[in-house]
Amino acid sequence: MEVPAKFIHTGFIDLLCDSIFNYRKASESSDSYEINRYARASISASFLSIECCANVLLQELGIPKSTLNDYDRLPPISKIETYFNMAGSGNNLDRGDYRVQKIRELIKVRNDFVHPKIQKINAGISFPEDKEVPGWCH
Repeated sequence: MEVPAKFIHTGFIDLLCDSIFNYRKASESSDSYEINRYARASISASFLSIECCANVLLQELGIPKSTLNDYDRLPPISKIETYFNMAGSGNNLDRGDYRVQKIRELIKVRNDFVHPKIQKINAGISFPEDKEVPGWCH
């Protein structure tokens, strides 16, 4: 007998799986280039999964879309706390808790990555001096 159900796909599970997959690939690799790329992909999927989870929780409250847009400006941890408060669970996140601190670290990594502090460093470009390179004009 089949029971009717509705699955709501949000991308959260995909992001979580991507994070784990890329972590494993980074752990298994011995090539530093691959390790860096897989680690960055794992960390990125991790912070995206936190933001996705926070947004899904707010959507579950069934609040009007215009109000939801206002809440969208909140940081992910504040969104999660808003969900707990509005859902009537009475739970608040203990911001001193180790797990919440790790979430905050991931959010900081995300913010540093997408809002880079651009630095200008003086540099010079010249032809190699130690040996001739075929095809280079002097």
